[in-house]
Amino acid sequence: MIRIESLASRPEWVRVLAHWHFAEWHGLYPGWTAEAAEEELGQHTDPERIPTTLVAVEGIEPVGSVSVVERDLPGWDHLSPWLASLFVRPEFRHRGIGKLLVSQAVAKARHIGCEALYLFTPGQQEFYAALDWQVIAQAVAAAEPVSIMSKRL
Repeated sequence: MIRIESLASRPEWVRVLAHWHFAEWHGLYPGWTAEAAEEELGQHTDPERIPTTLVAVEGIEPVGSVSVVERDLPGWDHLSPWLASLFVRPEFRHRGIGKLLVSQAVAKARHIGCEALYLFTPGQQEFYAALDWQVIAQAVAAAEPVSIMSKRL
């Protein structure tokens, strides 16, 4: 059974999540390091404030995560906050964990008082569109085309 926990309550998971995030997205952030990823996640210490990260857990192991952050895509700082870093370990994909994480992050953002969330994705537009996200712009991240999407809360 999957449960959702706040990274703030499980700081021992910062390093593993940082490893996942860096391995998955370092190409979108030139100059970003694994150490920077760990430092950023280490600042997600209050589940009632942005930045915050939610972790999907099966048994005692983290199997996925998602964050809500102030800024995510350079050059688009006028949009905030962002749903960021949705990741599910490959062996746990196609079980609804990503959808659960997104819905919990949306609920968390709404609880915090956000009126909208934004995200960018290089190839998962259909996944997010099925969850009622709308494409609002096209952009480029490290020479890769991405869609910017939003969701009204």
